[in-house]
Amino acid sequence: MTNKNKTVSINDVALAAGVSIATVSRFLNGQLNRMSARTASKIQTIIDEMGYVPNAAARQLMTKSSKMIAVVVANIDDYFSSELFKGIGAIAITEGYTPVLFDANDDKQQELDVIEKIDQQNFDALVIQPLNTDAQVIQKHIKRKIPILTVDRSLDHSVWPNVISDNYDIAKTASNYYLKKGYQQVVIVTEPVGTVSTRQARVTAIKDVYPDAITVEVDIKEKIGDKLITSLIDKIDKNKKILVFALKERLVLRLASLLTKPEVNKKLMLTGFAESDIIFDINSELRLVRQNPFKMGATAGELILDLLKSKSENIMETTIVKAEF
Repeated sequence: MTNKNKTVSINDVALAAGVSIATVSRFLNGQLNRMSARTASKIQTIIDEMGYVPNAAARQLMTKSSKMIAVVVANIDDYFSSELFKGIGAIAITEGYTPVLFDANDDKQQELDVIEKIDQQNFDALVIQPLNTDAQVIQKHIKRKIPILTVDRSLDHSVWPNVISDNYDIAKTASNYYLKKGYQQVVIVTEPVGTVSTRQARVTAIKDVYPDAITVEVDIKEKIGDKLITSLIDKIDKNKKILVFALKERLVLRLASLLTKPEVNKKLMLTGFAESDIIFDINSELRLVRQNPFKMGATAGELILDLLKSKSENIMETTIVKAEF
């Protein structure tokens, strides 16, 4: 009878099954083609009876694989980032990989610190929704050669595959829609545009339709709701049909109450990039851009698994997942 207070080792399993440690190791790693069905069944029975739990660290040393994929998102508070992670996980687990979530919390330095810690661990691959805009900055913190894929944003000097939305096209489609509806002026509300590819593409598209669009940049970390609404009220012309175009879901949520302000022109409309259905509970008349981050994550998951299977070098190739409006 097995002593339940004793930790069962792979050697104990091998002795009980009457096979070598190497044979048990092959069984644990799914190499069933290297043994008979009878032997495999016997090993499984012994493992169940003895309550053997494989040592993950030991297995990693033998296989040189952790079966874990590091996923770094910009901010887990964003519905977009959480859905992105879910999409990656839904695909990764089909091949026995476990995605591990890391949060950059909208902080470029924290992102680099997290990447450095990931580099010190035995992760098989990295998927990142980057805050830093230059791949060379990120590359300095990754010394191990593992498959890397970026998602949602394009990077300067990147050699990594990338999954993004058609940001320019969809923002232009939305802008043209409201132009045809008679909206004469646009106020773009965004975090600082800087060199962030998604924001650049969206702003460019809107201004290609509305050259006189006003851009209001805000710090998403500040409690900007009332302050921002007051600022917008001061900027808009109450005699015109005005469109407020928010480039991030949290901004859309904070601005949703703008339409209820009595001092605001009732011809004013809000649109923007957002995913969660809660916004439609606030105002069912809103029409929003939806990028389908789960699908983007699933696409990223498929691509990173392909890289892991082929063991090929990272090659810069962009995959576009079309958004909807």
